Amino acid sequence: MVQYLDDNEGMVCKLLSLRNCSNDASADTLFNIIQEEVLSKEFSCNLIAMVSDGAKVMNGVHHSVFRHLKEFNPNIWYLHCICHCLHLSASHASQKIPDFVLKFVTDCYKHFAKSPKRISTFETIIEKMDMKIKKLLKAGKTRWLSLESAIKRILELWEPLKTYYKDTKEDDLLKLMEKNTLKVYLQFLSVFLEKINSINIYFQKEISEMIEVKNNLYKAYVNLANHIFTSSIIVDGNKKELNSSDLFALNIKQDLTKFLMTPNEISQHFEEVFKNVIHLHLLESNEKLEVCKIFQEFILRVLEKFKEYLPFEDIVLSKVPSLDPDNFIAQDWKI
Repeated sequence: MVQYLDDNEGMVCKLLSLRNCSNDASADTLFNIIQEEVLSKEFSCNLIAMVSDGAKVMNGVHHSVFRHLKEFNPNIWYLHCICHCLHLSASHASQKIPDFVLKFVTDCYKHFAKSPKRISTFETIIEKMDMKIKKLLKAGKTRWLSLESAIKRILELWEPLKTYYKDTKEDDLLKLMEKNTLKVYLQFLSVFLEKINSINIYFQKEISEMIEVKNNLYKAYVNLANHIFTSSIIVDGNKKELNSSDLFALNIKQDLTKFLMTPNEISQHFEEVFKNVIHLHLLESNEKLEVCKIFQEFILRVLEKFKEYLPFEDIVLSKVPSLDPDNFIAQDWKI
């Protein structure tokens, strides 16, 4: 795709080329295609950056498409696709969620996927409950954040789904639905995957403010951190309030015991902030504390991967805010 500003048409986005490389997706082959379709064109002098999903063939240290492009333009800038980074962060964090939760989401979809008869029976139940007929959604493996939509749909159809499994004697799935912990985990994932997805959606907008990229990533990080970190700690016998900068500066891989809320504090926090969407009150006290500990581990893993994957330390992104006409600092861009 190529995007440019036309005096008559305004901003124009057109398909430049579509090439098949399924038989050979090596760095050399991909670069040769780029060379033919992009670097040979007059506008290639404007090529200043490359964004990819981080695969070695695209950005490997020794032999990759980016290494080839560096030979074409030694000053070219590389950025790991932010949307893909968010996907990876959520995917890694999912390992903290008990297996039965994600398996249930997959099994629900599979149960109906290839059976018109089952779908028809389920839709009849939905109609009897005077609800709008909707299909269960598939959680894609290559785009883990699609899990949010699949979970939201299950929660939306919870009662007709439970009735269906009871009527059709699907005992294994019914037993899972009768476990309050399952519903609470799904509600938690629905809320927090939506938070991660909202960042994803921001970076997929047709119009986004480049100067706000790093700031929005920072805000997203702190927003998540506020749900598991305490607001203050004791230092040398004195109470020290933790601000956003303090939370961001913490090394997620170190011992954070004194900075983290206890399971009891997390339980109280979640029941206060998310009482209408995450029903912790359904759980026994010991279950509640165990679930809250896993909530904390999930968010900690997301924050760890945010720091690992997202370009918080990127030099170019650090300078971009100075391009704001109201705060332009020419000195920042001197070489």
